[in-house]
Amino acid sequence: MSVREEFDRWASEGRDRGMEERHWHTAKHVLERMPVEAGDTVLDLGCGSGYAARALREIKGAGRAYGVDASPEMVRNARSYTDDRAVGFLQGDFERLPFETDSVDHAFSMKAA
Repeated sequence: MSVREEFDRWASEGRDRGMEERHWHTAKHVLERMPVEAGDTVLDLGCGSGYAARALREIKGAGRAYGVDASPEMVRNARSYTDDRAVGFLQGDFERLPFETDSVDHAFSMKAA
């Protein structure tokens, strides 16, 4: 089973929220220290449930927050956890990101494969 398939299974079982809870203690310290300013564009690579993108909008006032994950199910769940139109989630891989050069101010990644 591939990593993407495994994370698809986890997301379909609702285990993405458990990952969020387990990682939040560490992630919050990193996110608080990121030099994000109001209006910046941020990217979460391997976004899982999307908690980092949502937090960077809420805590830091990022103008746009994007999350990219290889798992279509993780992306589907992440989209369902927010109604903030300034937060977007995309299915894809890190080698072919759909962003223009210099269009992202900050990137975050935690335990991404």
